[in-house]
Amino acid sequence: MYIRLFPEPSRLSKDQPPLVRFVLKVSNSAGARRPYISPVHERLLRNYDDFVWPVDTTFVGRFIIDVEFLDLKIYSVNGGEASSTSIWPIDRTIMQSLSMQNTLRCLSRMLDESIHTDVTIHAVGGTLSAHKAILSASSPVFHSMFHHNLMEKESSTIHIEDMLVDSCMALLSYLY
Repeated sequence: MYIRLFPEPSRLSKDQPPLVRFVLKVSNSAGARRPYISPVHERLLRNYDDFVWPVDTTFVGRFIIDVEFLDLKIYSVNGGEASSTSIWPIDRTIMQSLSMQNTLRCLSRMLDESIHTDVTIHAVGGTLSAHKAILSASSPVFHSMFHHNLMEKESSTIHIEDMLVDSCMALLSYLY
């Protein structure tokens, strides 16, 4: 499969094309399969052909493509010498934001790949795995469920009989 972006034409981009670092993430909209996460791409984008990337995945049906830009630089040639300048200043706020994004990406990966899960959720049409600590921290309902002596605390199983598995996955994605 190939992913193609359609850039907005600009005279500036011809004289000073963007140099970008980014990651592609392709996930099944149902969340049933592990997402594909590309290696970090670093590419000088000069023409329409530079906006095409092959993705090694076998997803069929609906899927979601996320493009996460890690850096965006303006590339220029001055007297035969190439240079690039980031348009995103690096400061403490941005570093904290990048750290937070990385943490959120790790939490999302824990959910998507069922890494060290400790609770099973049975919804209409399927079963999902999650983490008690994350659910408790994100939702007062789940916190109460695991804090008090309820059946879910002892069995590590939650039955949600009035929610489709896709809706439940959307709820979990929001909580994570």
